[in-house]
Amino acid sequence: MKKITLHYKKTIDKNSTKEWERQVWEASILEYRMKAQFYDSDIQFPLFKDLILANSESQKLHYLTSLGCLGLIQSLNNFFPDIVDTLGKRSVPFFQYDFKILSANFNKKEDFVIQIDFISTALLYIESIADTLWLGIPDSISEKKMETIMIKLQNNLMINSILHEN
Repeated sequence: MKKITLHYKKTIDKNSTKEWERQVWEASILEYRMKAQFYDSDIQFPLFKDLILANSESQKLHYLTSLGCLGLIQSLNNFFPDIVDTLGKRSVPFFQYDFKILSANFNKKEDFVIQIDFISTALLYIESIADTLWLGIPDSISEKKMETIMIKLQNNLMINSILHEN
């Protein structure tokens, strides 16, 4: 059986409408504005891209800003946001995420855009049925059965890696 991991790219900006997205966006902006002043106390470089060019240490703002929404990411209980199985349940577990600031202007809140990339735990690939992946949850395997989920392929979701096992 093959093991795969899935990658889900979540972009959050001023147009995000879901409650969790709005909370992450607000918390991230607040954290960014507090932490960015450490690298540019006079706000000479309000644009994030210019701040990075002026002070390479400000690359740390990706990680430092993510700390402001750590609790919100933990509230996902290690399941991808938005990606639901064919029964409407969030059931794709993730073990890793990466937070990136795509755009920021210290003086213009509406220009703030982030991306969070989620990587799933290893899942057993059973079969594809049209645009739906039928996957097994490795931790659920017993002698006679295995829990499975069915996930539709969609924008911003892809197979990240595949491992062939004998």
